[in-house]
Amino acid sequence: MKSKRSRFLKFALAIFSIAIACSAFAQSAPDAFNELQSAIEKETAQKKPAGQQDEQPGRFERDDGENAATAMLAQLRGAITRGEPSQLDQTLDQITLYFKSPTVRAAAEKLRAQIRSEREAKEKTLAEQIQSVLAKAAKAVQTATKPADLDDVLRDLSKAQEERLDVRISEAARNEINKLPAARQFVIHWQDYLANRDAGNTQQAIQNLQNASNSNAPELIPRSEILARIASLSVLPPEPADVMRDVMEKTKSLTDLPNALEALGKLTSRAGVPHTFNDPDVMLRNELSALYSAWQNYQAGVPTVIQLQQMPAAPQNADVAQMVFPLKMQLMRLVAPKVLGVDQKPSADEPFDAYFERIRADAMERLDVRLLLKLYDFQSKLAGTKDATPKPTIFDALVTAQNQEEAGQFLPAVISYETALKTGGDLVPPKIIGARLDAIKAAHRAEFEQGMQRFLNAAEPTPAPRPFTNTAAPVSVAVPGDAARWSVAPREPAARESATPMPAH
Repeated sequence: MKSKRSRFLKFALAIFSIAIACSAFAQSAPDAFNELQSAIEKETAQKKPAGQQDEQPGRFERDDGENAATAMLAQLRGAITRGEPSQLDQTLDQITLYFKSPTVRAAAEKLRAQIRSEREAKEKTLAEQIQSVLAKAAKAVQTATKPADLDDVLRDLSKAQEERLDVRISEAARNEINKLPAARQFVIHWQDYLANRDAGNTQQAIQNLQNASNSNAPELIPRSEILARIASLSVLPPEPADVMRDVMEKTKSLTDLPNALEALGKLTSRAGVPHTFNDPDVMLRNELSALYSAWQNYQAGVPTVIQLQQMPAAPQNADVAQMVFPLKMQLMRLVAPKVLGVDQKPSADEPFDAYFERIRADAMERLDVRLLLKLYDFQSKLAGTKDATPKPTIFDALVTAQNQEEAGQFLPAVISYETALKTGGDLVPPKIIGARLDAIKAAHRAEFEQGMQRFLNAAEPTPAPRPFTNTAAPVSVAVPGDAARWSVAPREPAARESATPMPAH
């Protein structure tokens, strides 16, 4: 009898330890678990026949019943602890097969139903939480305008996925959890699309949208909208030539240059499109940038250089020069008085040729050779003939003659004036040069006669070889700054000695 009570106590303690071990799950269904435990204890005790406690065969039968109960409850404990629904159902099935009493079977089915109910409630809560995270992700994707707008939802999706990695749930609930990594990958594709779209990487942005459309993620955004965005990105951008013409049609004056430069900057910075300095859009932007800089320098009174003709490159770049030419002429009208060193400005409706003729007539009247030379040089550059033809030698002779006359060297001045007459040409009328010779003859007759004698007796000089000129060189106009800002105080001139006639040879 004592042995029987001892074995029964050990069995009860084992059952109690099992109950304690699985209390983490069983505490949610304590009544059903306790009922099953009590029913098993009662049926096990009933299987011990009276009067056979000390007989060997009976002891093995009792031990087998206790061992079976212990093993099945251990399996039940493990299934509950690990949260394995299939293992739990199998163990309960074994219990109902092994233990025949209606009490055990009823308690087992009650525990099965209660655990299943609790599991379904937990999985329902889990599904609701996942749907909440996915709804937040869908809203973020649909409203995002820049990549940073999706950073928070990516963190939420990663966190939700990590929290549920070790959860033992049914296959249906597992399918719900598997939506999280798929949704996160979709959001990554969408973030990449926003980044590439903003960077101008059109083809890569289209690929990101296609990856998002082909993913197995839940529908965070309607597929029709994804296809619409792909179609909008697939529209070919306007040709550079069309953009250039549109920009220049809107650039009517120098004040429009900032807007033109901004528009061309977007064109020349297109991602994925290689550019070279010979591309028309790049050349046009460089031309306008240089023109705008020169205009700003002119307004500030700073010396500047205006490039009239660039080095010739591809034939199609002739269109660029034609587009910029009207703006360059506007700037030329502004800087012309400063380049020539005159006070007269071209009137609003005065053609450039009429303005130049007015300046030339005034210079002729005063025989201002330096101004005539500046005028000739300026007109040659505007006409594109600078360095293509040699400068007429009459200018060199007249400048030399004026310098000599102003220095009191009248004898060599006569020779230089006569050289200018001999050179001829229509640039300076002979009667104007003759008037200067008459003035020297009247005031300095001896020097005049000696100069004429030397000029008439001088041997014909051998013409110098024509220097090589690079007709492809760029042509530019140097614009001086404001004299008040940039001129240096002149030095006091040295006392001029009286002119001494050159001896005759």
